[in-house]
Amino acid sequence: MLISAYTYEQRTTGQRTGRQQLDVTATNISTATVDPAQAKVTCDGDLNMTTDAALTVRMIGCPDRTFG
Repeated sequence: MLISAYTYEQRTTGQRTGRQQLDVTATNISTATVDPAQAKVTCDGDLNMTTDAALTVRMIGCPDRTFG
């Protein structure tokens, strides 16, 4: 029996502004991994995080970033 570790996941696509930006809202997790190519951001892109606790974001091929 496979049980997902994620309670809820939502993906939306909005109008592209040409900015390198990733907006994430996270609840009850401490680590997230992002594929920058799939998210269409670079290692230097803006990460806008809303989290209820400390969150480490691992972007494949980039240094870890911690929020919260």
